This record gives sequence, C-alpha cells and structure tokens, in this order.
Amino acid sequence: MPYSCWDRGNGGGQRHRDCSVPVGMKAFTRPLPETLILLAVGLADMVSTILLVGSGLCRELNPLMAPLLDHHWATFAGVKGLTLLAAAVGCEWYRRRDEAFVRRWVRVGILSYLALWVVWFATGWDPLGAV
Repeated sequence: MPYSCWDRGNGGGQRHRDCSVPVGMKAFTRPLPETLILLAVGLADMVSTILLVGSGLCRELNPLMAPLLDHHWATFAGVKGLTLLAAAVGCEWYRRRDEAFVRRWVRVGILSYLALWVVWFATGWDPLGAV
C-alpha cells in the first residue's frame, strides 16, 4: 500500500514529515464518542447482568453467554469484555477508511443493543422461548 508524506506541526513551530500513514487513511485520533458509548452500554450490561444473576433476580438470556456465566462470573466478564474490546478496536480500525460508515453503524448498534436490553429487562422475553 503506498504511503503519503504530509507535513504535521508539532506545536513548536517546527514541522516534520510523517510518512507512516497509508494513502487514503487518517492518522489515529481519539476514539469516536459513539465507540465509547457502545463500550459503556456493553459494560453496564455486563455489570448489571452479573449482579442481577448473582442475586437470583434474573438469568442470562443470551444462549451463547449463559453457559459462561453458569461456569463463573469472571469467565463471563472476560469473554464479554474481550468481545466489546474487539468490536471497539474493529470500529476504530475501519474508521480510518470510512468514518461516516462507522459512525452510522455504531449508532445503529447502540440503539439495537439498548432496545434489546430494555425489552429483555422489561418483559423477560426469551427469543428461544426457554423462560
């Protein structure tokens, strides 16, 4: 992949050449607010699930995650945390190629996550009918 050299100020008035960014890609910046919100929603889901299941007030409805929580809360937290981290890293990586696309679809992901979370908490709806 060809690399583009462009001038970037370093705050001291001097400029240097940065040839480390491939053509068509932006240099790394802070994570998108949408990415941070998605992480916050996922962490809130993880913590509330561990606390509520641990106190016997609910059960994990995700058929892929339930066995992990049955094994141990730390296993569940580790897998959930790594999954959230992988999603955030993937979004931020692809953002360098198409930020508008990432913003749009992370927003859809946040709204979908919140909608499922609210419906499951409010109704106890189980998509597999095992309630």
